[in-house]
Amino acid sequence: MNPGSDADPDQSSTCVMDIAGFDVGKAPVWRLSGPGIPETLNLQVDGMPAGFASEWRINHAAFPRGVDVFLANGQTLVGLPRTIRIVEDGTRGE
Repeated sequence: MNPGSDADPDQSSTCVMDIAGFDVGKAPVWRLSGPGIPETLNLQVDGMPAGFASEWRINHAAFPRGVDVFLANGQTLVGLPRTIRIVEDGTRGE
């Protein structure tokens, strides 16, 4: 995937990932923060590859370069622009 460049960050890739769902209890809790999110937002994504949150930190650190991601499961679409920070707390929802 193309992360763009400092001169042309708009030339980066956008990835759409088909995921199992956004089910509470089946996935670790992600705390999202960044532009457009007042304070933080909790999100659980079932079916993400192991280590995605760690890889996302690398993607976020490359700003303004980086890849934007959309997560989709047939009924819900969640956008993760490269400006969003993800902290995985390791617990699972109830």
